Amino acid sequence: MLSDIRVIVREPITRQDMREIVAVEQASHILARSKTEIFKKDNYILLADYRGHVAGYMIFRLYGNRAFLDDIVVLHDKRGKGVGTQMIQRLISLITSVRDGYTEDKSDSRAISNIRYRMASQLCSGIDLYLRETNMLAIYFFSGLGFEARNVLRNFYDKPRDTGEDAYTMHLCLRPHPIQPSILTNRISQYFR
Repeated sequence: MLSDIRVIVREPITRQDMREIVAVEQASHILARSKTEIFKKDNYILLADYRGHVAGYMIFRLYGNRAFLDDIVVLHDKRGKGVGTQMIQRLISLITSVRDGYTEDKSDSRAISNIRYRMASQLCSGIDLYLRETNMLAIYFFSGLGFEARNVLRNFYDKPRDTGEDAYTMHLCLRPHPIQPSILTNRISQYFR
């Protein structure tokens, strides 16, 4: 675990942050997103800051009563050191602090206050994400953090230049389901425990 890593929400994102995020994206993905895709209006970005530089980032949006994790990227030389786990834990702490009766703290940044306000108004109950079926490292990473595979989206990645492969929908429930868990069945997640 890297002790010098800080997971922060910085608003506004600085130009240097933007350059570093785009560089991390291009180094980590064969089909890298454009700067416009990364910095969409509704995207929130958590940065993993390592000694003043971006070691990783997470992009998420708020939809209805859930956070949708659009991307999480960690520099190759920082992987396996707890950076991704710290980013997920930070997102979970944002959600659960609101759910458990968080009141606004004057020391919060404007970005954190905005995220907490939106989560509180929508009673955010969990985190959803899509993963390529071949991305086994990510599947095991998220499964280890409590995410469950819920669904298979056939031919989800079928854009031009893409593989046409399926995606798993994964979910982390942060609020107990009103129906007893023994009644709920999930055939997909049994393979990722």
